[in-house]
Amino acid sequence: MMKIDNLKKVHLVGILGSGLSALAKAFKSRGIEVSGSDIALSGHEKENVPKDVNCLVYTVAAHLDNPEIQYAKELGIPVFSYPEMLGYISKNLFTIAIAGTHGKTTTTNMIGKILTDAGLDPLVIAGGAMQNGNNSMYGKGKYFVVEACEYRRSFLNLRPDIAIITNIDNDHLDYYKNIEEIKNAFDEFVNNLKDGGKVIRNFENNEYQKLLKLKIPGEHNVKNAMKALGAALELGISGEMAIKSLNNFSGVKRRFEFKGKNKNGALIFDDYAHHPTEVGATLRAAKEKYPDLKLLVFFQPHLYSRARDHLEQFAEKLKIADEVVLLPIYASREKFDPTITSADLALKINQTDGNAKVMSIAEATEFIKTLPPSSLALTMGAGDVYKIWGT
Repeated sequence: MMKIDNLKKVHLVGILGSGLSALAKAFKSRGIEVSGSDIALSGHEKENVPKDVNCLVYTVAAHLDNPEIQYAKELGIPVFSYPEMLGYISKNLFTIAIAGTHGKTTTTNMIGKILTDAGLDPLVIAGGAMQNGNNSMYGKGKYFVVEACEYRRSFLNLRPDIAIITNIDNDHLDYYKNIEEIKNAFDEFVNNLKDGGKVIRNFENNEYQKLLKLKIPGEHNVKNAMKALGAALELGISGEMAIKSLNNFSGVKRRFEFKGKNKNGALIFDDYAHHPTEVGATLRAAKEKYPDLKLLVFFQPHLYSRARDHLEQFAEKLKIADEVVLLPIYASREKFDPTITSADLALKINQTDGNAKVMSIAEATEFIKTLPPSSLALTMGAGDVYKIWGT
């Protein structure tokens, strides 16, 4: 099998996406020449593909009749999807794969930071960058720290040495039939461990936990940090060193990320939460950290199917906030569905003693500017809700 460091030249189809852009940086850090194309650049044409590339990697959003993919196959160039390439890398390097319905991006970045601080120069590919903009995690060492996504069973391409499961919850029900099918996929993920591999589902150590003084709020982040600590100890990193690294962890972009203040002094935060469990955990963390401020959440439901499948759970969690502003549903990969709207969610919240109303993006953009200094505004969702307060 070809080793990753034997690759000389790679072409990426969809290079501007978060996954492939991270791959591009990873390859370049190892001296691999990278070319690429994206629909947002010059489009996809077979002329974009250099004839001397070792392989072509394409985003899962690309269709297999893509002219660049077809041309590479005609030339006999090996073709990988993005998840397949992650699997290829995992076979070459010592892999710590972080799976779970919630918390995997934060946990992945926590482990990456610990290994970087320990001088182990890891390659880290996560679904979100750290808030401090640290780009030093495209290292040349033997460790590969990767966020393992369960959607469409992508994580089954990976061959981990250490598998971390943060939690398992009902999600991606546009693909999975039920929670049992989701659990079965996670079982398959664990079965993909290399010989002698380890699984970390929970890690508890009261003495170390007493030393955790995280900069990021929430009990869920304490649990993420403890799993990261468990992985560090498996690798022979001292607990004291790992705790120090975790206590200096600044968080991940779009995970309770401070964005500034409006003209009146109201605090503005942004968060990627788009599942009821995540929404509840983030709102509770915000309440705990700022108990004296009025909490307003600007929530943009992500996917018609998710809004419909979890309508009551969303209502229950969102009413933790003092006031809820609902934006129109962000369709993402789904077609328009008139049977579910944000107004349905607002009605459900208000029927259970919550305080919700629906606004357009334009209305919310103006409203957030008027909030008084006694307010904390939290833009929340996996779509483009953050645009109501800049990028």
